[in-house]
Amino acid sequence: MKLLQFNRRTKIVATLGPASASASVLGRLVRAGVDVARLNLSHGTVEEHARTVRLVREAAQRLERPVAILVDVPGPKYRVGPLAAESVVLRRGASVTLTTERVVGTESRIGVNLPTFAQDAAKARVVLLDDGAIELRVVEVRPPDVVCRVVVGGTLKPGKGVVFPGVPLSIP
Repeated sequence: MKLLQFNRRTKIVATLGPASASASVLGRLVRAGVDVARLNLSHGTVEEHARTVRLVREAAQRLERPVAILVDVPGPKYRVGPLAAESVVLRRGASVTLTTERVVGTESRIGVNLPTFAQDAAKARVVLLDDGAIELRVVEVRPPDVVCRVVVGGTLKPGKGVVFPGVPLSIP
């Protein structure tokens, strides 16, 4: 039986991450028909992304298939700064101060990366950390500090996102 050959009008876009960052997995993806390898720069390091690009290019060349690389660059986003430990635990009911000062974060004081943070926090009642896994309520704004109460606690790692639901950001 002969397989039918036809031109596809759609493209297969695969978002790559840690689980697909090996030469063998990328080879299987390219062989299966992936047309575009998407890299989300919100996660991972420059070195990890460079390695993935190299592996995609090698797989595409080896299998003689064109594979485009789509780099998804994140827009401006508030992020948690460096922490004194690998992570900090924010406990329900505790007070935590978020600040634009360059600090090494602890359970009680955490740096964020943009100067308009206190201005935007003044408009918010809720602050979400780590994609909403941790919820804070603004208690007081004293620029450059924003004092919050932990509503839903959890473990926070450096570089995690900080958002104000429903509040447009004043990012310059």
